[in-house]
Amino acid sequence: MAALPPEDATQSLTSWTPLRRAGLAAGGALLFALLVHAGPEALARSLAEVGWRFVVVLPLGGATALLNAFSWWLATPPARRVPLGALLRMLLAGEAVNTLAPVGLVGGEVVRYRGLSRWIPSPDAFKSVALAATTQFAAQVIFIVLALPAVLLALVESRWRVPVLAATAGGVVLLSAMICVVVAPSGVRALARRVMRPPGAARLLSLVPRSATDFLRGMAAELRRRPRDVCLSTAAALAAWQVGVVETRLVLGLMGHAVSYGRALAIESLAVAIEGVLFFVPARLGTLEGGRVAACMAVGLDPAAGLTLGIVRRTRELVWAACGLAFLATTRSGREREAKASQPLAPGVIRGGPPLPG
Repeated sequence: MAALPPEDATQSLTSWTPLRRAGLAAGGALLFALLVHAGPEALARSLAEVGWRFVVVLPLGGATALLNAFSWWLATPPARRVPLGALLRMLLAGEAVNTLAPVGLVGGEVVRYRGLSRWIPSPDAFKSVALAATTQFAAQVIFIVLALPAVLLALVESRWRVPVLAATAGGVVLLSAMICVVVAPSGVRALARRVMRPPGAARLLSLVPRSATDFLRGMAAELRRRPRDVCLSTAAALAAWQVGVVETRLVLGLMGHAVSYGRALAIESLAVAIEGVLFFVPARLGTLEGGRVAACMAVGLDPAAGLTLGIVRRTRELVWAACGLAFLATTRSGREREAKASQPLAPGVIRGGPPLPG
């Protein structure tokens, strides 16, 4: 599979510093505005209603991580698969970076690639991480599209219907394009040649790096080569998205808002769609909370409930991020020990002992 050189790819994934800074500032401003809008007193009451019962939410983070790790395991070449527990630790380490560091979503992918490349060759590790990210994105789009009936039934104001339908249509088009690239690459190439006929179109497409087009072509070939693994990986990632619905319903129930599964599905899918549009905001600062505030208001709940839901989700992610940081620290210390062990020794010296006699 032709792809970006792994080391070059990891550098390019973290190169959007101005966008990250702007996203971080905007996210912080949004979070402050949400707090003012919901009201500190109402937020404090909602958080107090959850209280110590927050601990019942924590295992759901582990369930999500395990399903995503299994999805990643299926995306790894069969001959190169590593233990599921090792992938789970790498995934948690990557999620810790996504949650705590201002590097956007791609920072965690870099951590996963570097961790997996210690087990299998770097090209295979890079393909595995890229394929897992692709199936997870496909599962996210499928999750949003399948939730459309529940969203339309739960909306309390008709003004929300147009943007919801537009976002869903965009997701369907995007998912259809991905399927077409995989199933009928020759037809896509013929369409691309037609698109490039207008003046300026070919020049615009020529700006796309050759390494990026090679990567996309290789990824499509990998998807066609392993359709069963791709479908199972997508199904596992889709199950992970469904865990968020269970969490939404549980947390709202702890606050005294007994909602049906369909209403919880509407809230979670709307929040996921908003986060997907604002994916470039580092650590989802403000967007995680803002998405849930908007989703709860869209189905008739008060802003404080949505903000509390977002804060509980953020806190749960921070707890699991602490576990990921511990795994990341262990990995780094192990890498440092390996580096020290591989350093050449001075002549006449053995490691751990006195100089040899001359």
